Amino acid sequence: MPIYQKSPKALLLDKINAANLAPRQLTELNCTFETPTTIPTTAEGFNTEVVVRGIQYRGYTGSVKFRYRRLDLALLFRNTNLVADAPGITTLTQALPNINARYGLNLTMPGLVDGPIVENVPFVMKATPENLMYIGEVQGRYLNAGYRLQDVLYQRNLDTLDHPISSSDIATGYKSAGMLAFGIDFTPESNIIEALVDGPLGTGVNYTSGATAALMQTLVGLGQPAWDFTAARIDHYGQGVVAKANPNFGHCAVISNIVDNNVRGPIYLHYNLL
Repeated sequence: MPIYQKSPKALLLDKINAANLAPRQLTELNCTFETPTTIPTTAEGFNTEVVVRGIQYRGYTGSVKFRYRRLDLALLFRNTNLVADAPGITTLTQALPNINARYGLNLTMPGLVDGPIVENVPFVMKATPENLMYIGEVQGRYLNAGYRLQDVLYQRNLDTLDHPISSSDIATGYKSAGMLAFGIDFTPESNIIEALVDGPLGTGVNYTSGATAALMQTLVGLGQPAWDFTAARIDHYGQGVVAKANPNFGHCAVISNIVDNNVRGPIYLHYNLL
């Protein structure tokens, strides 16, 4: 209904200026409207009187009373259903931008009686006595359609989907140990993984205790490629700590700092405790 996209004052001023050949057009800068008065509907269909008063020193003084017809909100929506569908609406004030956009209107506060709005529960939109354009009331409904994607997703250029290891390493023939081990359930080997302490694999207690050797033997036995563990280290984490870990497991051991001529890391060992 684009005819009603102007404000009530602007629409009335257009009608006054179109019906009168005044020395200068009336605008919101040189006149004001008093509170309209409802009158019995005349034969011409008028149901409202309003006084327009000139603003001294801006071109006009004095006042004139006009008769016109305010539009009943029920009549305005007689051929359509009043619906608000934007997310997060709890009051009529919050719903007005959505209603205006849907129906090509310019409904504003004040001018309507504010009130709560609840999803899937009918609400009433009622004009106040001060409303210059509308009278009456109409029933509407709030149906939360959710956020429009184009209104909330502004970044349209996404990061590329990359292989876990660099393209140059792939071209050279390196294997991604992380990909090869990612889908394996290491729960049956959890005692071997838990025997390792956080720290280096090629030196210290993990190496001297034989825990590193047991881990490497286990990985090769599961079909994983052998790799040089000299510079590598292992760290244990609980569920949800490692962003790239499989969330279906309660624990993840991450082997990093792998320096090898055939394999690239890191490696994620997913398991649950027995």
